[in-house]
Amino acid sequence: MNRLPTRREMLAATLIATPFLPAKAAQSLQAIKFASVNAVSDAGIFLADDLGFFKDAGIDCDSNIIANAPGLITAVITGEVDVAGVAITPGLFAASQRGIGLRIVGDKQSIRPGFSNTRLVIRAGEFHGDKHAAIAGLRGKALGVTSYSSTAFYLMAKTLAQNNIKLDTVRTVEMSYPNIVLALSNNAIDGGMLLEPYLSQAIQSGVAAELSDCVDAAPPDNPSIVAIVYSERFAAKQELAERWMIAYMRGVRAYNDAYVKNIEKEKTIDSIARHTHIDRGLITRSFPVGLDPNQKIDLAALQEFQNFFVEIGLLRKPSDIARLIDTSFASNAVRVLGPYSWQ
Repeated sequence: MNRLPTRREMLAATLIATPFLPAKAAQSLQAIKFASVNAVSDAGIFLADDLGFFKDAGIDCDSNIIANAPGLITAVITGEVDVAGVAITPGLFAASQRGIGLRIVGDKQSIRPGFSNTRLVIRAGEFHGDKHAAIAGLRGKALGVTSYSSTAFYLMAKTLAQNNIKLDTVRTVEMSYPNIVLALSNNAIDGGMLLEPYLSQAIQSGVAAELSDCVDAAPPDNPSIVAIVYSERFAAKQELAERWMIAYMRGVRAYNDAYVKNIEKEKTIDSIARHTHIDRGLITRSFPVGLDPNQKIDLAALQEFQNFFVEIGLLRKPSDIARLIDTSFASNAVRVLGPYSWQ
């Protein structure tokens, strides 16, 4: 005899089917302005849009491109955008010190084993098959990095330190990612930090060889190096901000389903290629970016990044990072959707 579902089971099934769609959402969508540099790490945004998760939430997520972290931080502070994907930089910590009410609420790029698309490379002609020896041989060499105020610079410094190389024994040069590739190709630098798609372009064209994924150099617990940041005004719209996070988390989970479980991976690659205008074949052959399916924020990792920026003189003093973080939106999304299953 078939058992009738309990009231609790019926409610759970309803939440899974339409976990956060209010009655009025079917009639009109609320416009939310999102901004980022438009990178592969925006995959959660792309999929939430393409798969209808934002629409399910009653949201029209208007994506905008802003080229760098200072511009993104300014856009959030002024309320030009509601949500942004912002790299962890001294500017975020400085904003907190000035009492500006932006909030780190989730992850837009993190590092974990097998999922790291920011890596240390060496000029191909200098690599002879032994990665440890090649890193040790970087002492006294010229290395390119996009900015000293970046987690990429932190990862490079820590990777070198693990191999007993101090920062002051190498010559670091700030330059854009395209210029790092160019400088490697004309022997102007010996190595540096690259991220996708420049990383795979350099490796596949024979310009560079990968030395480290930098996972061991990062703080433990899969730290975010790019964060989802809410403006103070948007965070105050709690119900709307919660709906946005649930929709985004569903997009991030679809990305992890594709790359961890091989579910709809080809369609996921299509989505990323279409939105970023990056060659599909390059994305297929590239190192996958880390996106935390539970949107965990690691306070200890942020503290370590901040300490590094203080150490190299880009921040005068550390701030109270707890004031910068709001885990409530991610926690609520996990309560609604349940913890992500890696199986």
